Amino acid sequence: MWALYCLIKLFFATQEELTSPVDWHPVGKFLCVKGVVFFTWWQGVGIYILQANGIISDIDQQWTADDVAAGIQDYLVCIEMLFFAIAHTYTFTYKEYINNSFTPDVEADLHSEDGSYRAPLVRKLATPMNFSRAFWSSTLPTETLNDIYRLQSGAKSVVNRESGISMATMKNAESI
Repeated sequence: MWALYCLIKLFFATQEELTSPVDWHPVGKFLCVKGVVFFTWWQGVGIYILQANGIISDIDQQWTADDVAAGIQDYLVCIEMLFFAIAHTYTFTYKEYINNSFTPDVEADLHSEDGSYRAPLVRKLATPMNFSRAFWSSTLPTETLNDIYRLQSGAKSVVNRESGISMATMKNAESI
């Protein structure tokens, strides 16, 4: 509750900046994010109360009351996340960041001459990526693969160098 109080104080302190010159709809964003956290937490409290009062109890010998309560909580969270995802799609829309007056020869400045906000320029790809390329690049970027290959080759060179030193040391030790 203290965190919620602090966030409300933060909202009132920054309300003017979040609503002008562009309205970022901070209340909807706040409610979507905090709704997930608080709704699932209070739901867990409710399920705990049901379990403590014996309404949720053991099922056979395989499922304890704790297992049943955890299963109910997990199942309900999965169902609710569908609705929260839909709410997030509308609240955190990409449309707030698209500049409707796109001209390629204009610099990507966030404020126009009159001081009003202007979304950053968005340059379209010459040819859109196909699904597999877009999925692969978003899940495991090329830079990560390059780093893994560099780490692997560096580790191999260190092992080869270390094993060479230890072999020479062992040969010297045998001759003594």
